[in-house]
Amino acid sequence: MSCKNIVLPTRKEIKIIEECIRGVIRGRDLSELRALLEPVICNLIDRKSDKVLLGCTELSVLFGAVKDPRLVDPLTIITKILLPL
Repeated sequence: MSCKNIVLPTRKEIKIIEECIRGVIRGRDLSELRALLEPVICNLIDRKSDKVLLGCTELSVLFGAVKDPRLVDPLTIITKILLPL
């Protein structure tokens, strides 16, 4: 699989992503954190990103169950690799 367009989050978006990661670790309300992060994901897609990598397993906790083909969940990838072992 090749990446056609790599879009990086802005500094402001990175701060929101970090807040969400720390929020999951601290046990904050997941729906609140998901609502905080959804605009960041939408913005990345609007900026022509083909896929959005949830580059931290804490983000998988927020969006791993979401069946959006544009989201790449690292926990799903890890599970598919490790379960057959």
